[in-house]
Amino acid sequence: MLIVILSAIISVALAGLAVKYFLEFKKTRARITWREYAIGMAISPLVAVLVSWAGWSMAKNSKVNFNEYWNGWEVAAIKEYTQCTRDGSCRWEYDCDPYWVTVCHEECSGTGDDRSCHQVCHQEVRYHSCPYVNREYHFYVDTTLGRYTVATNVFPENPQANRWRTGHSIPQYIISNAGTGEPSFWLSVKDRCEANRPGPVTARKDYVNYILASERTLMKEYSSDIAEYQKSNLLPVLVNNVENLYYANKVYFVGLKSNNPVLWQNTIAYVNANLGYQLQGDLHLVVVKNDKIASNPDRYSLALKAYWQNKEVFGKNALSKNAIVVLVGTDGTTVSWSRAFTGMPLGNEKFIVVMRDGLKGLSLNPETLLGPLFSQRNGNTVFYPPGGGQPGPIQRIIWGIDDPATKFKRISMSGDDSQGGFLYLKNEIQPSAGQVWAILIIAFLISCGVWVWAANHYDPSEGVYNWRR
Repeated sequence: MLIVILSAIISVALAGLAVKYFLEFKKTRARITWREYAIGMAISPLVAVLVSWAGWSMAKNSKVNFNEYWNGWEVAAIKEYTQCTRDGSCRWEYDCDPYWVTVCHEECSGTGDDRSCHQVCHQEVRYHSCPYVNREYHFYVDTTLGRYTVATNVFPENPQANRWRTGHSIPQYIISNAGTGEPSFWLSVKDRCEANRPGPVTARKDYVNYILASERTLMKEYSSDIAEYQKSNLLPVLVNNVENLYYANKVYFVGLKSNNPVLWQNTIAYVNANLGYQLQGDLHLVVVKNDKIASNPDRYSLALKAYWQNKEVFGKNALSKNAIVVLVGTDGTTVSWSRAFTGMPLGNEKFIVVMRDGLKGLSLNPETLLGPLFSQRNGNTVFYPPGGGQPGPIQRIIWGIDDPATKFKRISMSGDDSQGGFLYLKNEIQPSAGQVWAILIIAFLISCGVWVWAANHYDPSEGVYNWRR
């Protein structure tokens, strides 16, 4: 940053001299005196420092911010309404009740001393806005991650029977566009919450990751096998989107197709809801059927982690620090091998060791590996296996049920979890070359504002007036 500041100061000093001599050469009334130049050189370094520091901080922050999944539970289905009135806040309205207004404007003719103006007025019709129905409804879902909007400004179940003005029929296309009654999605949420069986929720949030931002290769995995696996279409693309308000597909199938992919995705969603809500983790499951991979699962696991952590490929959506990835090899019916890794280079070593071949011989189905589709709310707390039902072996390991040492721990970047942290990497992260040039140019342009002031300033010590005087 020091080089940027010095470069900006030197550039501003040279620009000030160039402007001074140019104005003198052109013999304009706008001038820059030596005293004004000295004042400008006293101000411009401070401006350059402030602008460079702000730009440098923004550039570094943009490099350390990444995206991750947060997981949680549905809390309640909320239904609200707007009472409709004429010229009110309802969305679906039509022009009604015309009235006249006087509109005036000025008309002029002639030029110079002969120019004359007079006011011309006429009557124009205006309309009020009348709502089609007496109420419009709004449907929301409150979750542990915030409120989601399902639908707004929806008509009652029978809109023609709920007209705001009984004599004005509602066109069918208006009814179709507005929708009627309670949305089916919202009703499903309502039923789940009232039964104390809330559903899972996921969302993309930003967080700080000094490791992904760092250029240190020791902090990230490297594999020379990525291109080979990609050529054979054996590396799935890391999911980073959210569908249907708050769902994401976090089970990947490599070399086989599932007979019931929806069940797999729903089951891992329930697992993640509790995992994210209580341990701040995010589980991804990769199911693999391939003889080449089965011959060396470690090689494949390393390549997948290196690929998913590559910010050149996935940008801000590279594998997050709270990610738990479990790989399951199969012959199509049972598990033949398993591996695991997390989004951090350190921590959770016992979990990774125990997961290694810890699922071998189990039946390949979501209930056996993960557990049943189950949730139970007691007051403000939501329980999912291991708090209720029968957790599968993957969950037993993640939660440390059989061995507390395997329980997943989200590692802190700043070290506030007494695990050391990676805050030291922050000082090593530098803006890109393009960002450095942008900071330099902006600092230069803003600092050059002192020369605009100087050229338009009257200096009584030398009797020099600017051009405006």
